Amino acid sequence: QELDPELLSRAEAEAKLALETDPDLPAARVALARVYRSTGRYDASIEALEDVLAGHPHPGLAYRELAASYERIGNLEEAERCLQASVALDDADWGSWNSLGIFLSRLGRFSEARNAFQKASELAPPGVYRPLENLGTMSLYDGDFAAAIELYEQIPGPPPYAVLASNMATAYYFLGDIPKAARYYRVAVELDPKNAEVRRNLGDVLLKQGLEEEAREQSLEGVALMDAELVISPGDPELLRRRTMYAAKAGQCEAALAEGRQLAVTQPKTVDSTWDLAYVFALCGERDEAIAAVRQAIDAGVSPAALREEDEFAALRDDPEFQALTNPEPASD
Repeated sequence: QELDPELLSRAEAEAKLALETDPDLPAARVALARVYRSTGRYDASIEALEDVLAGHPHPGLAYRELAASYERIGNLEEAERCLQASVALDDADWGSWNSLGIFLSRLGRFSEARNAFQKASELAPPGVYRPLENLGTMSLYDGDFAAAIELYEQIPGPPPYAVLASNMATAYYFLGDIPKAARYYRVAVELDPKNAEVRRNLGDVLLKQGLEEEAREQSLEGVALMDAELVISPGDPELLRRRTMYAAKAGQCEAALAEGRQLAVTQPKTVDSTWDLAYVFALCGERDEAIAAVRQAIDAGVSPAALREEDEFAALRDDPEFQALTNPEPASD
């Protein structure tokens, strides 16, 4: 997601102006907390949200924002407590169930996440398809790409935003429909040209089509976009991890490995962190570290089938230990 310094500065000024008029205005205080979180001022964000909880007309929303700030600093236990509190306050709020599902999926607790998304989908008003999309993404994580497409195709019209287009492309990619995957990845970039993640995905499919130079250009653009975001939000753990992975894809392995090794120590072992760091070590030819990261990814909840199909692990496909990890069931006679 793009972080626009001018827009963030304007949002901060407007929120502070609103609070001068009404110091207890909940919407302004939540808006200010969001700006603090987006600019790396996590303690200030948490303090602002904790102050507003008691007086907020919809405290579940404030709890969701507070959970996001705690997750940014790696306090996953407190983040989950806030999300569970949000659901408990209003179990008919689809947004709280959806946020809980997203969080649980990042922890690899896919069964619980799927239940939360199912509940959110049942509660969502007509025309709201985010929970249905997230159910499709659960199928992606499971490696059931046909089921993912079946769910995504229940969403009417062309993809309205980049993440959905990118996820549809990913499913088609692993189903072997490379032309359709390339088309949807290009749609994703058109919808959000400053989204580094979708540019990285486009680079992957271009590489599959043999367009190596264009693929590298997309990865380098992803690195540049991450660098711009890190200027605004220095130290953001997710941005640092993604930037490291994009650098590995662009062939900048010396820097990627140094940063990846540091992040492997400092970041919580979630689905996203272990998966991304496994990419880094595999792409940069560090076999032992890659195998260790693959094992951690599987322990965190990543599907062995999904890892087995990833082109990032092509150099490990003939490795007996990688085969044992990603083909855990013995072959039948």
